[in-house]
Amino acid sequence: MLYAPGLHDLGAIRLVCEAVMKPVNVVMGMPGATFCVAELAEAGVNRISVGSGLARLAFGTFVNAAREMRSAGTFHFSDQAMGFAELEGFFTGATRHENVA
Repeated sequence: MLYAPGLHDLGAIRLVCEAVMKPVNVVMGMPGATFCVAELAEAGVNRISVGSGLARLAFGTFVNAAREMRSAGTFHFSDQAMGFAELEGFFTGATRHENVA
């Protein structure tokens, strides 16, 4: 497996996949890399990683909520929060999420 982080161009990804004789892993979830799974598969990618992308998203959401509370004194961030029943189902497997493997 060739680990190929930092590729922000689909043409470059395709070129790397064609140039090596082993499976290629790319990292998505970085600013500027907005390709979908189908595009990456068509380019020859065998594995997709998201690195710290999900953690950075969670921390960014947390910080934005804290900023809202401090600057505006409001709690509108909670409108975007996942409900407890859905969250519990996610962790117990009671709810199937199509976008999560």
